[in-house]
Amino acid sequence: SIIRFLRYGWNILVAQLLTYAGINADSFIIGIRSGAADLGLYDRAFQILMMPLNQLSTPISRVAVPVLSRLQDEEARFTAFLLRGQTIFLTILIPFFLVAAALAQPLVPFVLGDQWAASASLFQILAVAGVARAAGNATYWVALSRGLTGLSMRLALISTPLLVAAIAVGAVWGVTGVAVGVAATSVVMWPVGLLW
Repeated sequence: SIIRFLRYGWNILVAQLLTYAGINADSFIIGIRSGAADLGLYDRAFQILMMPLNQLSTPISRVAVPVLSRLQDEEARFTAFLLRGQTIFLTILIPFFLVAAALAQPLVPFVLGDQWAASASLFQILAVAGVARAAGNATYWVALSRGLTGLSMRLALISTPLLVAAIAVGAVWGVTGVAVGVAATSVVMWPVGLLW
């Protein structure tokens, strides 16, 4: 029915808006507490983190969600496809984040210039968040393909305030504290999302 579709879309909209607010809370808080220079360093590290996540998750999700939607009545095939898709996704991203984090100190100044060298340590912390966010991508695929967007929205109602609180507390220790808050929240919310 039309109501079911509207509810499905509404839940996605609310979850996406909450996620957007949470993802931008770090920049807002750093800008207020630490100023433009620290915000620039943090933003550069965050963009390095998000580039591979966005470049891979969007096209993979465009394939995974329709296929999982068609397989939702075939539990064994659904699970097999979900595990295979998540394995491929993580097999690409986890080594990237590990290698990039290990080589960040020499690599960031080489690629971006010496003025961005301080972004390397921030990226190393945020790489933990990248792994956790990539690992949690399967929960998003399941929510969309099985019509469980209400659960996804309720999870966002919990995770976004938790993320903002962790960022605000971390900001006491500056931009590094914010990065730790983002990473810690991502690690905590990954198993919570799986259980949810």
